[in-house]
Amino acid sequence: AKKRCWLVDSKGLVVHSRLHELQHHKIPYAHEYPEEIKEFIEVVRKLKPTAIIGVSAQAGAFSQQVIELMAELNERPIIFPLSNPTSKAECTAEEAVKFTKGKVLFASGSPFPAMEYEGKRFVPGQGNNAYIFPGVGLGAVLGGLKHVTDGMLRIAAQAVADTVTPEDVAVECLYPPLTKIRSVSAKIALMVIEEAKKENLATKTVASIDDVIKNMYANPGSGMDFPISNIVRKADVGYGVLRNPVLNHGLSFSLEERKKLNIHGLLPPVVRSFQDEVKRIQAQLDRIQRPLDKYIFLMELQNRNETLFYRLVVDHVTDIMPLIYTPTVGEACQKYGHIFQRPRGMYISIEDMGSVKSILANWPSKKVDVVVITDGERILGLGDLGTYGMGIPGEVSSMLLAG
Repeated sequence: AKKRCWLVDSKGLVVHSRLHELQHHKIPYAHEYPEEIKEFIEVVRKLKPTAIIGVSAQAGAFSQQVIELMAELNERPIIFPLSNPTSKAECTAEEAVKFTKGKVLFASGSPFPAMEYEGKRFVPGQGNNAYIFPGVGLGAVLGGLKHVTDGMLRIAAQAVADTVTPEDVAVECLYPPLTKIRSVSAKIALMVIEEAKKENLATKTVASIDDVIKNMYANPGSGMDFPISNIVRKADVGYGVLRNPVLNHGLSFSLEERKKLNIHGLLPPVVRSFQDEVKRIQAQLDRIQRPLDKYIFLMELQNRNETLFYRLVVDHVTDIMPLIYTPTVGEACQKYGHIFQRPRGMYISIEDMGSVKSILANWPSKKVDVVVITDGERILGLGDLGTYGMGIPGEVSSMLLAG
């Protein structure tokens, strides 16, 4: 299979004669070929691929000529511009559909709107890890997995494919809609746990999809008594409760809870349900125009009231996901230092060699189910962002919890 996959970089086709200049991750795809080809359209013309996948972050890399050539070579050309954010996608959904006369099998890394072409409706699928990460993370936690293997990721991919319905196919959508992401996550989690059992890497047993769903963070803020047991420090009593985003329920604290927690009088004398609070927050969010400003607003909400944040995500996943993940998170990472509000996560640099264990001990919670790590080296095709890459594990963690 690897021999049938060719790589094109900024200098052209990756071939064996270029071994001396290639980075290590390109070498497995440096195949024997009688010539070096610099232009991408010439690569397509000579290799005649059935699919082209863009991870270059170069807008327009899939030009009209390239797309039309793919349609000449294939009855159903596969074109996946996966770069993020949307402004860096190799082509748009509209271009892919129009230039192939509706023949294309299309998915993108960032969302594109539905469209009409010659009387037929096309709904572009979003082919990124937003479908995989929540389910794999959930399976890792519920199954107590020792490792996540390539086999589990293949199973997760198959689970996503299995959830695509005839209705999705009818509008040329290769992925399930985001509205189904929680049911997709549950199916992925169960299949990942089953695969882990086969590989002797599961330490816990989950018998059915119902068991998975019962363990999901399915209804944040609904019918949930305040977790008094979570208060383990004197600092978390009184005003400390309102400053702790995990404990803070804002106006949804009942009068009884306010008295028990010494916060009576520290909030306006009104009690509102989480459902009413979600409506209020959604109305505020709708009045904000720019996606990055919406992202900042949502991070402020998460920093003061996590339960309300996740309630909003669960209730409005189709609207919120593009704001807390791709495509908006790409711009958020690039501007992370300018929009930084409060530390979320841990930062370990090259200068901390030999001290990692003591640094990890500074984490305030003793119970950790999932750790999301990035080295910041390749964030969404945007290059090495260093500390600014913290936007990615932060939002992946949000996806895992909401999923």
